Amino acid sequence: MNDTTTRSNPAARRPGPGARLNARLAIVLMLLASMPTLAQWAAEPGERVRNAFGPVESRAVRACRGACGPDCPSTCTRRIVFECADDDRLRRVRTLACGTHQGCREHDDCLDRCSQQQAQGFDCANQCNAQAIADYGFEVAGPWAMGGGPYDGEIVFEYTVDRPGAPEAAYRCPDGAERSCGDDGASCVAGGTEVSPVFASYPDTESGALEVLGFRSGRVCLDDGEPASVCENGVEIQITGDAPCPGEEAGENCSWYGFELEYDHAAAGETLACTSTGADEDFLGGVVTRVIEAMPAQQGSALGDLLGGLQKGLEGGGSLADVLAGITVTPNDGSGRTLGSAAAEPAQPPGVPKTVSLDAPSGRVLVPMYETRDGSRGRSQIIRDVRCTHRGVPVLETSFRLQFANR
Repeated sequence: MNDTTTRSNPAARRPGPGARLNARLAIVLMLLASMPTLAQWAAEPGERVRNAFGPVESRAVRACRGACGPDCPSTCTRRIVFECADDDRLRRVRTLACGTHQGCREHDDCLDRCSQQQAQGFDCANQCNAQAIADYGFEVAGPWAMGGGPYDGEIVFEYTVDRPGAPEAAYRCPDGAERSCGDDGASCVAGGTEVSPVFASYPDTESGALEVLGFRSGRVCLDDGEPASVCENGVEIQITGDAPCPGEEAGENCSWYGFELEYDHAAAGETLACTSTGADEDFLGGVVTRVIEAMPAQQGSALGDLLGGLQKGLEGGGSLADVLAGITVTPNDGSGRTLGSAAAEPAQPPGVPKTVSLDAPSGRVLVPMYETRDGSRGRSQIIRDVRCTHRGVPVLETSFRLQFANR
């Protein structure tokens, strides 16, 4: 090829897509290598670690460091066990056995080192994903992003809190049950049958905060079609659809569950503010989130810029609903003419209240919840963790395993 040909065809001198990608990866690797050696969070195969988190940015809490998949993926095997904490209380331990691989550990360490640096303009998720793909190939790194294998071992993670610095809840055996402690955990037994422990308190709650007394949680019974009381303590809730639904869903069949308590020291005009896991977003949104995080965003294109924005929002601690709610979608007719815009709305867990009114400084309150018989979205079980605060201070937490009889 002579000089004239080269000058008349500038594209002949332009690097192809593969070369440009390799150049970008070389820059990424150089930047990551230049970062100071900081703490590593990824556990090793065979380890059992407790309350191990990565760096915390905004509301983002990185757990299960070293597991294949984002944070603690759905592919981990989950169990809830209890330990004896003192003379009469128990400690709740959430255990997750997760598959791991050297590539997954390298990816998590890359994210954690990068997020510590908080380098301006450095897209940690995109660049660390690209590095994993460059090192191991998309055919392997793609399944890792969804929590799949191949694995080279397993790590067991134990959590008694959901984030660093959060209060650790104390549990107790229900009235009429006796506590049994052993090397393999603790249990509550009533009439020869094992029953579920119930929330007692946050022992380290600041003085003057709302005090929770006589907490009960489980199946809620109705009186004349209205929720009346927690009539059966327990974590397992069978969703059989044998009771009426409220409001707009009155035509559907529901099952009721929830919690009740006596309380003291409530602030005038303040409510309980409750959050819940186990909404549709946890299932579908979890899949969408993993796909977004795994995709290398090619900057400069509309799709690439959108993916980059979503990845940064998720990395900054937002849920998928929060991140989508902050993005305005502006469709057009293909010729550039705008047809309108609409912002995505956050998902709302069905049947779970966000706020609970407290009518007096002290009293009793029932917090009923419901689930529709066909609300499983194809799942046989939904884990629903509920946590409530009062004036920003944590006051209670409880969990339910919703079992769908039609699955």
